[in-house]
This record gives sequence, C-alpha cells and structure tokens, in this order.
Amino acid sequence: MAGPARQRLLPPGAEVPSSFETVGHIAHLNLRDELLPYKHLVGQVLLDKNPNIRTVVNKARARHICYQPYRLSFDQYQR
Repeated sequence: MAGPARQRLLPPGAEVPSSFETVGHIAHLNLRDELLPYKHLVGQVLLDKNPNIRTVVNKARARHICYQPYRLSFDQYQR
C-alpha cells in the first residue's frame, strides 16, 4: 500500500504488508492479525494500484509442517 493511501485508510501505527507474491494475475498476501479487519480494504488498494492483478488471496492460517498445503481465503477481492 502506498504511503498516502495507508495514512488515510488504516489506523495509525498499523504495520502494512510491504511485499506480496504473484503468480500470473493472483497476488498472495500474509496479513497479520491486526490487519484482518481491513483485509478487503488492503486487497482493493492492491487491485487499484496494480492493473495486472485480478485476484488477491490471503493465507488463512499458519502452516506447521513444511510440506502441508495451506488454506487460502478466496472470498475477498476480485476485479
């Protein structure tokens, strides 16, 4: 999230994700618990600022085994 957008949209002191992974048109985030109430907002800003991204997903829970697939939350944001 860009600096001005972050300052206007999120509470002061919120640590915003500084990076994300992309595969094709999908962006994958690992949002911290304190940002989960703002997940739709973060996803929408990501879509608005990156025209090549059409879908944003967030990891739904932590992995405890290295080769265990992890759950993604797909109900969030799509262009």
